[in-house]
Amino acid sequence: MVSAASVEKLSPRPAHAAKTPHANRWPRGAPPLFAGEVIVLNSYIVTLLLLACDAKRMNTAFILEDTPESQLWLSEVLHSSFPGITIFSANTIAGGLAQLAHSAAVDIALIDLNLPDGSGITLIEWFNRHSPHTICVVASIYDDDHHIFPALRAGAHGYLLKDQPQASIVQALNGIITGQPPLSPAIARKLLNHFHVPYSVPKQALLTEREKEVLSIIAKGMTMAETANMLGLKRNTIASYVKEIYRKLNVSSRAEAAISAQKMGLI
Repeated sequence: MVSAASVEKLSPRPAHAAKTPHANRWPRGAPPLFAGEVIVLNSYIVTLLLLACDAKRMNTAFILEDTPESQLWLSEVLHSSFPGITIFSANTIAGGLAQLAHSAAVDIALIDLNLPDGSGITLIEWFNRHSPHTICVVASIYDDDHHIFPALRAGAHGYLLKDQPQASIVQALNGIITGQPPLSPAIARKLLNHFHVPYSVPKQALLTEREKEVLSIIAKGMTMAETANMLGLKRNTIASYVKEIYRKLNVSSRAEAAISAQKMGLI
């Protein structure tokens, strides 16, 4: 702990860091984070994916971890990544908030998510409001969407899985100095997969060969009776084909169907 004489107020957000230009909307076709929720892409996720963490020297660190063994392990990781770094730690959210309220801003924070008195996201949000220059990195065993995305939306700059070898965690943290966001490979893959928009199957591929044949004829202005005679089918069979074609193409008139047939190269 720092002494009372060395207590400093947390550094305010500088004017140039007050806003971020990356307030993009959620990619069209990408699945929502939670069912039924309309989400605007949070600026912190954009920052994580598009901007590197500010290169800086790491002099002080904070660890939020309730398990003594994991707390010691994370301390070793930090000392290996940034020799000479000063580390403060807490094993509860309440203890962490009390300690941070009376200490100088730290350069980096490793935060576990599941604590005895709540979620580590509370600390991430605190850092985001009161110490925006602190690089917050989640250190967790959870790799599911319900832990990853809320943490990133709250302002986390990285997400590391504690089941990785210590050397891998050290390497990821070292990357901060060169501007690389600290992400475990499994988390990076999950982020990319989440934003991946599935390939849209062309409408033409949705139609059967017979449906394409019927569409090409009615698109030329033929009646259903004439189409039935040409194909040697009953009129009600053609009517069933037309109904299915309209459904698949999401059209409601012969004119719209003709336009779709033209775009498909059927006429």
